[in-house]
Amino acid sequence: MEERIRNLNHQYPVKELIIVLKHALKLTALLLFIIFILFMLPACGSGEMQNSAHTFNTPGLEFSSSVYVSASVPGFSASATPAPATPSAGVTTAQAQLSPSLPSLTTSVSETSPYLTALPTQSSVAATRPTSTPAPSSTPTPTLIPSRPAASADSTYAPLSISQIISQMTLEEKVGQLFMPRCPAKNVSSYIKKYHPAGLVLYARDFDGKSAEQVRAELASYQLASQIPMLLSTDEEGGTVVRVSKNPQLRAQPFDSPQEVYKSGGMSGIIADTREKSRLLISLGINVNLAPVCDVSTNPDDYIYKRSMGLDAEGTALCIEQIVTTMKKEGVSSVLKHFPGYGGNVDTHTGIAVDDRPYSQFVREDFLPFISGMDAGAQGVLIAHNIVKCMDEDAPASLSANVHAILREDLGFTGVIMTDDLSMDAISLYTGGQSPAVAAVLAGNDLLLTSDWEEHYTDVLDAVREKVISVSRLEESVERILLWKEAQGLLS
Repeated sequence: MEERIRNLNHQYPVKELIIVLKHALKLTALLLFIIFILFMLPACGSGEMQNSAHTFNTPGLEFSSSVYVSASVPGFSASATPAPATPSAGVTTAQAQLSPSLPSLTTSVSETSPYLTALPTQSSVAATRPTSTPAPSSTPTPTLIPSRPAASADSTYAPLSISQIISQMTLEEKVGQLFMPRCPAKNVSSYIKKYHPAGLVLYARDFDGKSAEQVRAELASYQLASQIPMLLSTDEEGGTVVRVSKNPQLRAQPFDSPQEVYKSGGMSGIIADTREKSRLLISLGINVNLAPVCDVSTNPDDYIYKRSMGLDAEGTALCIEQIVTTMKKEGVSSVLKHFPGYGGNVDTHTGIAVDDRPYSQFVREDFLPFISGMDAGAQGVLIAHNIVKCMDEDAPASLSANVHAILREDLGFTGVIMTDDLSMDAISLYTGGQSPAVAAVLAGNDLLLTSDWEEHYTDVLDAVREKVISVSRLEESVERILLWKEAQGLLS
């Protein structure tokens, strides 16, 4: 980890040098890949490799000469891109991509050169501001997550591939998949059938006074109302933010904050706490926890401090890695928040927060826990509503194409990017009456969290019909969301 931090801290002061080094690294990667292919061709024709897809057996893993890797670990069903059989402890993919050393060639033989040249390097992270929104990968590889049976037994889409699902969806269904709204107080099933959301966010009121059996029955009914199984989420961080364990019928005591857990039990305590949270959630039918909090804060006066680990960047990153890994093992998807890092800013539930910190500080500190979580397999990243001036002086991070470009291009994230609640005052005050939902999609978000979902759904649907949002842009996000559901085992 210390080596990774030193790599991230290394900044190139001259923009021209950054560009030259960036292209040199990309060219070197391409040349190494060509050499690798030329080296392998003779071997493929030898008596030792008769088959084009020869399989090498390793406990738990099957390595194929076609470069793709499939997991045979019990409980796993997805496939992943090439990876080392035994990665070194503490060395993670996204962090390696940010290193000034040559990027590793993790691209399939069947892929073309643009995928090679798109590998992020530290020089790209050191750039001050991207000038355009990146073209998101159309086929991000889902992270391996224990398979779960689809909640909707009569789902129309269960036997189909993702491309087939998208081709058979109506425009209204595609737009609906861009939303994870707050669960309505009543008539939930009718809302689901009308608006086709990707999932729901459950708050304390949705659990208050209910037994575990009642919660399970309600969530099962929500899944049955949806043609495409949903991502059912909640915020069970521990400490000040507990939605489920606040109900004594579901847990005797609310979960302690991760900060307190770490103080009393260290990393083993963090792992045990995460395991218990995840098992409680999955037992109720909740498959996504909008956690962990990746924000770095060591100042008790910071708004976000009580929700953070209370550790420095390195310590927070190590905890995030273990939390995400444990959640994945237990079958619960994680969402990293609040990118690009909350810092010491005010509460955006009630107003606009402006972050004046330099970009170098984000590279040295705030990005590290997010990198750690992404490498551990987090499927989602939630964007804050802060205005981060070093990245975009004019728009909140959640509505900034520049911020999304940093996450996609520089940090190499291929999963689902989602907003914080678009109904927060920080957004309503900023947009001045314009649709925050449309702005969020245009900025690069895939999934929109909102309490005003009927209005926001109509806004996005109209924007697509009026070609303000292209159908291709819409389908990019739908594909990422369905890949997440597939990895979660919801489409099997």
